[in-house]
Amino acid sequence: MKSKIDFCIVILVLLAQAGCGSRSSIAGCLPDSVVTAEDMRARVDCHPNDYKLEIDEDTVVLFAFPDSLIDWVGPIFIIHVPSVSEAVLNTDGSIFLMDYKSSEGQIAIERVLNNPELMSSILERAKEIEEGSNPSTSSPFQAVYLVQHPGQLSLDDLQSHPEVAVTSSLDDFKQHAQTKVALWIDKDAVSQVDNQWLHDKPQEYYPLVLVGYSNQLCAFRETLTGFGIEGPYADCSVQAPGFSVWMLREETGSSLSAFMNGYNQKPTVQDILDITNALLEGKTK
Repeated sequence: MKSKIDFCIVILVLLAQAGCGSRSSIAGCLPDSVVTAEDMRARVDCHPNDYKLEIDEDTVVLFAFPDSLIDWVGPIFIIHVPSVSEAVLNTDGSIFLMDYKSSEGQIAIERVLNNPELMSSILERAKEIEEGSNPSTSSPFQAVYLVQHPGQLSLDDLQSHPEVAVTSSLDDFKQHAQTKVALWIDKDAVSQVDNQWLHDKPQEYYPLVLVGYSNQLCAFRETLTGFGIEGPYADCSVQAPGFSVWMLREETGSSLSAFMNGYNQKPTVQDILDITNALLEGKTK
């Protein structure tokens, strides 16, 4: 019985009005208790996608969602899955409850709490839900990075930039692209990519980065295809460290206007963000 009490008070995202045993729209897939990382992952996977925001593979934000059978502990839950840690927030950003099970979990959650732009988007989304608005049409992320670890960008670098969503799942990658965001693909994750999807609207007009290819012809003509790029022969057998960026601006039946450039330098998250953020804001010519 104690595990069920812990589940309700400390870890549980919701309290059923009639107690922990009450049935709700998600009760059938909830674990009986949340003690291990596997339990927490099951809890997160049970939550509806419309009310869930993945920060990275280990950290996720869950939003309370409208349900007449559920009385929520709070509106916002920042969870670190491997350590079974969480923080519960009010819609003004104040902390209602903290349950850190490890220093790793505390660091991961506080990285979110200490990011003003990310927190602003999280609080805005929570208020939209509370007011009964439609899902937000803007993303708290500036980019989403598809990668099979280890990738070209270091984990330390990525963890210092929670405004970049990191995933090894193509489905998650596509989910993030439902709102306008820069699409970053690691060279070792190219085999996962649905090349045709990249040319579908609206994402064909998003900034696109191939991390690990400094030669733009090798990136967007020889590796990723369908961009209508012609030009001289390019030796793609060996690539210097770097990244390449593409963004379609305008396309007609006979021509297209696009930004394309390659960067022969050791790639860092901030260097790529500087370029893709400018493209998202229409500042790069």
